[in-house]
Amino acid sequence: MNEPLVDASDFSIGRVLSLSFGVLGRNLPAFLFLAVVVHVAAFLASMALIVIAAKTSPFVAVLANLFQSLATSLLTAIIAYGTYRDLHGNRASLGQVVGRGIALVLPIFFVGLLVAIIIGIGFALVFVPGIFFATILWVAIPAAVVERPGIFASLGRSSDLTKGSRWRIFGLAVVIYVPMYVVITLLTPLEQDGQLLVIVPTVLYGLISLFAAVAAAVSYFELRRIKEGIGVGDLAAVFD
Repeated sequence: MNEPLVDASDFSIGRVLSLSFGVLGRNLPAFLFLAVVVHVAAFLASMALIVIAAKTSPFVAVLANLFQSLATSLLTAIIAYGTYRDLHGNRASLGQVVGRGIALVLPIFFVGLLVAIIIGIGFALVFVPGIFFATILWVAIPAAVVERPGIFASLGRSSDLTKGSRWRIFGLAVVIYVPMYVVITLLTPLEQDGQLLVIVPTVLYGLISLFAAVAAAVSYFELRRIKEGIGVGDLAAVFD
């Protein structure tokens, strides 16, 4: 088994990035395949709903957004499970990760929804509170996947684990997301001029989102390793 433990006492941005690149690199074909399948299924379900309703209405739009949110929640659970199995040195099959994701999709959906609402309200309040909430809740979904403590307890668990490391988590988020927004900003004029298809920023956003999901799962492991002395083997055991 692979136990990537070190003696470092602090949360390290470099270490999280290194582990995350390793996990994503070893699992990129499988993760991309699952992301495409999950989101295409959600898109088709949304389109079918619109066809059945024979029109676009606020109610149909809400249901379509819920399908997409459920898809994101399912993918998040799948990525978290796949990440832990990879770090444990025992990668799971597609069937295993999908099965685990489906089993956790509803609680993960509500945790993710609550996190999004809290962060959204924070950004509406002069932006800075949104950044603060985002760092506090960085590992809420991985905590919900691994420990399954409940929706609100998952938020509290993330708050406890991130305490003392939030500036580094903020730095990690900057490293992950700022390059994406810079590239998308540069591409937008070309897209508006008809020189570039919308698929380019969409694919870029999808890849960054996959990486962010892996990084959040790795961050959760790192925070528990640092604060509680828990190894990845102990975390992976909860899935067996």
